[in-house]
Amino acid sequence: MIRDFIQFLKANLNNLIRILLYLSIIFLLVYIYKNGLFIAPKIYNPAALVISLALLFAGFLIDVRGWQLIINGNGRKVKFKHALISTGLYIFTKYIPGKIWIILGKANYMKKHAQLSLTDLSGLALTYQIFSLVGGLCIGLFGIMKFGFDTSVLIIIILFTGLLIMSLFSGFLGKIAGWFIGKVIKKQYHFTTLSKAKMYKIFIITLLVWLSWATGFYFFALAIIPGGEISPLTGFGFPFAAVWGVVAFFAPGGIGVREGILTAYLNLSDLNIEYATSISVFSRIWFLIGETFIFCMALFMKTLNESVESVNRHPKF
Repeated sequence: MIRDFIQFLKANLNNLIRILLYLSIIFLLVYIYKNGLFIAPKIYNPAALVISLALLFAGFLIDVRGWQLIINGNGRKVKFKHALISTGLYIFTKYIPGKIWIILGKANYMKKHAQLSLTDLSGLALTYQIFSLVGGLCIGLFGIMKFGFDTSVLIIIILFTGLLIMSLFSGFLGKIAGWFIGKVIKKQYHFTTLSKAKMYKIFIITLLVWLSWATGFYFFALAIIPGGEISPLTGFGFPFAAVWGVVAFFAPGGIGVREGILTAYLNLSDLNIEYATSISVFSRIWFLIGETFIFCMALFMKTLNESVESVNRHPKF
């Protein structure tokens, strides 16, 4: 039964992803409307807001570079524009329950450009997602250091982070994911093997992505908080909360989970509950601006690319 479903997905993936993309945008707009998020927060520091948006956009572009890098190799060399299109065009499918559609969308688009199967590209997309989650958690854990935990707790946190990184580079996390996928598709599955040098590069890129977003979030908080007195460590709360929002498969786009964890984090960072709640709620709109940015860039690049291909197929004399 599962195999029949997978065959159905493969046969109808293009149309299905297109429909799900539209549904995800509708779902997102309904969520924003119901929660009153069409109301923009008051901006107390416009310069900080501009900086936060620049860092937000930069994070998305660095993320595209990471996706491009993990595909390239063994004679393959995909263009940045195709990596951008595959990333941005399906960015909103993360708001559909299950969170597999963004991976399938990216992989399906890259099939003709990377000359790899949908299964291999899906595996690479999932591998990059694992790297991204570990990188985000590593960046996010820096902020926990200021909470005044006992030394023993801090040692446990550091050891856990180190163990997680070792598991990632040893391929242990990939084996667990491969085992899980194998159980779902009822056949043996192995992720594409990556060299240690490539793994280091990808991990560095994911750290840069989350560091850019963490710094951007700090400046966003500065922009909407009166007085502008907030600890730089506040920025680390965003990657920490966002990672757990991704892990929560039951929450489309991490909606609710990310905001709840972020509110608790900010409250522990000496922000009163009112400000902590406001920042966490409006951070959803802030990040959506970034997702809209990469989506529009992808749409523009796709339209431009199709126009160029059409001209090349039908040249005018």
